[in-house]
Amino acid sequence: MGIGIGIGVSGGMLQSVQAQVKPQQQIEVTKQTPAQKMASADQKNEAGSYKQAIKIYEDLLEDGYKNPHLFYNLANAYFHNEEYAAAILNYERVLVSQPLNKQVAHNMQKTIAKLSEPITAVPQLFIWRWWDRLALSLSANVWALICLLSAFLASWAYVRYLKAEELSNKRRAFYIMIAGLLLLLLCLPLGYKKYLQETRTDMGVVMLEKEPLRRGPTEEALSEYTVGAGNKVQVLRSSNRETMIQVVLANGEQGWVRKDAVAMIR
Repeated sequence: MGIGIGIGVSGGMLQSVQAQVKPQQQIEVTKQTPAQKMASADQKNEAGSYKQAIKIYEDLLEDGYKNPHLFYNLANAYFHNEEYAAAILNYERVLVSQPLNKQVAHNMQKTIAKLSEPITAVPQLFIWRWWDRLALSLSANVWALICLLSAFLASWAYVRYLKAEELSNKRRAFYIMIAGLLLLLLCLPLGYKKYLQETRTDMGVVMLEKEPLRRGPTEEALSEYTVGAGNKVQVLRSSNRETMIQVVLANGEQGWVRKDAVAMIR
């Protein structure tokens, strides 16, 4: 009898039951945790459903869920979807916390090669490239700790130098003091450079194709040439109406572009 009752449900009642179940199913989907949404987006990304993956990743960003893994997979999805400016923007966001990530740098170069109007940066001397890599090799907090230890070492050695009676002990303390001071003078600028890299908020990426680079802070100002999507810029200041921003390109050129043409990396 019980089985017969279950099978004999009318079509109208069945539709009514389904109508009641569907909202519950929708609620369950919307109640996914950020980790579950991330896993779902990653699966769609790997399956080649890039637009669906991008939608979930961007929803996570709007909800304030941000980490290098999300930025990296979002950048890859944009790359495969041939949205190269958005891909570069998110690769740059990964490099904020992982500046020496070789895989990200490799993917970035592949993406830049796809741009219609890439701007060649002013080449750096080897010594400055080496200096930058050294600064980025440690966090700002670690550099600060090294500076404190160097200062302590130099101070301790100075006290030992004053108290030492034998010439050999004075000489040893003097050398230790000089080494501590030299290390302090070295790590201070390196730590400051790393601090600026971690905290700067003036870098952005042009998101629109052929954005005019104007001479003045109005849309009516003359433009010498256009900036292609995907090019990285440094923002100097905004216009009075905050509709235009003054930027510096990778090749050192300066000009004004529309504010909504640039997405900030941070």
